[in-house]
Amino acid sequence: MALSELRCKILGRRSVRSRIALACAGPFLVTAGAFVAATYILVDHGLPSSAVTNPNKLLMRSCTIAEQSGTLAGTRVSQCKVAFAAAARLGAANQRAYDLHELLLWSLVGLVGATFGAGLLRWAIGTRILGPLHEVTGAARCAPSPHHRCQASREGTGSGGLWCQFALPWG
Repeated sequence: MALSELRCKILGRRSVRSRIALACAGPFLVTAGAFVAATYILVDHGLPSSAVTNPNKLLMRSCTIAEQSGTLAGTRVSQCKVAFAAAARLGAANQRAYDLHELLLWSLVGLVGATFGAGLLRWAIGTRILGPLHEVTGAARCAPSPHHRCQASREGTGSGGLWCQFALPWG
């Protein structure tokens, strides 16, 4: 079975309006996806990142207790500063990861919404564009022989825009 036959069996035949909508929404999706990817890469490279080690939680707890009791002194102060600096770097790294995740998530949600919006808009515009085409094809179907005379009026669309007249061959 050919690929085109398989596609027709699975998807069926699409209307002209849906083809117009897909033809407009597809490139929009690709282009907007490239912009989302570029934005993500630029933000990722723009945010500072550093190697992070987990801080010693027991040391941090004892530093906090010693500072509250007023017994923090000597080499313990420098150890506490190092531990709290490592905790601050870990917090910054976690915030960076969260921000990148949120940027990607909401960019993709907006991308999907905008793509569906573009497709629906093009589908609606396709309806407006194809209206006169239906009148012309109706007029063409109305005139299968030289004995028929049909015209589509130029006064807008609708059922009043098409008229057919049967011409008798002897008159």
